[in-house]
Amino acid sequence: MQSFFIGAGAVIASMLPWMLAQFGVANVAASGGIPDTVKYAFYGGGAVLLGAVLWTILTTREYAPAQLRSFTDNVADGPAVEVSLAWRPGVLLLLVGMAVLFAIRHFSLEKEVYLLASGLIASGLLLTWLSRTRSQGMLRDVLGDDAEERDPADLVAHGPIEEVADRRAFLDVVREMEMDVVEERALRCDCRRTRCHHEQRGGDAAPHPCMTRAV
Repeated sequence: MQSFFIGAGAVIASMLPWMLAQFGVANVAASGGIPDTVKYAFYGGGAVLLGAVLWTILTTREYAPAQLRSFTDNVADGPAVEVSLAWRPGVLLLLVGMAVLFAIRHFSLEKEVYLLASGLIASGLLLTWLSRTRSQGMLRDVLGDDAEERDPADLVAHGPIEEVADRRAFLDVVREMEMDVVEERALRCDCRRTRCHHEQRGGDAAPHPCMTRAV
C-alpha cells in the first residue's frame, strides 16, 4: 500500500504542472524565472505533505512510557557484541579513504568524490573508536552488528546451507504427498473399472476388495 501511494504521488506530482496549465495557469516564465505552474505544483505538494504529517500526528496513538517498558521487561538481553577487532577494518577504511583523497588531488577528479573519501574516513574512525570504547549505547550496537566477527560454524548452522537443507526436506515431503495423491487416484480409477466390469457380468463374479470399502 505504501508503494502504491508513493507511485501515485509521483505520477500526480509530475502531472500537476500540465494540469495547472490546462486551467489557464501561466506555463511560461521570463528568462531565469520559474513558471507559475511549477511554483503552484510545489506549493500544492508541500501542503499535501504537511497535511499527511499532521494527519499522522493527530490520529496515531502513542503508548505511555510505562507501557513501552512493559513490552521489553521480560525480554532477555542478548550477548554482548565482540568488537575488540573492529580496528582492523577501521584502519583499512582509513587507508582507502586517504588513498582516494590522494587520487582526487593527483588526478584532478571531480569534487563530488570527496564525499566518498570523507565517508570512508568517517567509517574508519568510527570502527576504530568502536574497538576502544566501553560505551554500551545504541551507536555501539549498530556498528557492532557490522563489525562482529562470525564463527564459520555459526554461518554453516544458521546460514544459507541450513536454508537449502530445509528447502530440500520440504520438497521431499511435497513429492511424497504428490506420490500419495497419484497412487490414490490410480487406485480409485482401478476400483471404478472393476466395479463397471462386475456390473456388466451381472454381479456373478466375486467383488473386488476395494468394493467392500468406501472409495
